[in-house]
Amino acid sequence: MVSLTWSIAVLAGATPRLVASSPESCASFYEQTSIPNVTVIASEYLLNGTQIPLPGTVESCGGPDLIANITADLCRLVLIVATTPSSEVQIEAWLPDSQSWNGRSLSTGNGGIGGCIDYATMQNGAGLGFASFGTNAGHNGSVGYEFFLNQPEVINDFGHRAIHVEAEVGKELVTQYYGNGASKNYYAGCSTGGRQGFQNAHLYPKDFDGLLLGSPGVDWLHIVASKGILAHRIGWPNLNSLEC
Repeated sequence: MVSLTWSIAVLAGATPRLVASSPESCASFYEQTSIPNVTVIASEYLLNGTQIPLPGTVESCGGPDLIANITADLCRLVLIVATTPSSEVQIEAWLPDSQSWNGRSLSTGNGGIGGCIDYATMQNGAGLGFASFGTNAGHNGSVGYEFFLNQPEVINDFGHRAIHVEAEVGKELVTQYYGNGASKNYYAGCSTGGRQGFQNAHLYPKDFDGLLLGSPGVDWLHIVASKGILAHRIGWPNLNSLEC
């Protein structure tokens, strides 16, 4: 399993070099991708303007009727990364055609208690030519507690590791797909995504060349406590539910 440093090496001569993107090159990349502890579970080549259904999305992330808008001709990959024997992170990669790629990458964070891939920011990034990445931060959903209960490594993924893994895997995917690394690697996140960015910059300062952090939720304990205070003062639906 991966260590906290998440060093990834590609065997010499194994890096695919694609001069142009196409359905065939996307399918070939799916078969050739080789990164330790990474499993590609889906790939598809999509044209700009395509709407893709996401039927497996949990309710708190938009539900099974959620649709993502493809904003460039691109190769879409869905990957599972084993971070420890008891935890894993899902990453989504949108890789624009080499003709429209701007030579840079954009990783994204989450909101709330994480668990929802930030398709909106990925859409913007791909539309501007970035190789764009999203993560579920190690669990699916942004409501409840079950995914954290007695799961310390899942908490570690949400706390700091998922964004680092996204950065490392994203860089390797870019190198393998385009034949060379990105000239700059960026990150954008708001609320929890802002907190994730601050944490990443502190623990893994070499991951990104620049970070755009909005409304960072860094004072987590006080944020959570404030929700409980508000619930008791003004009331919330299903106040007695553990999912509040």
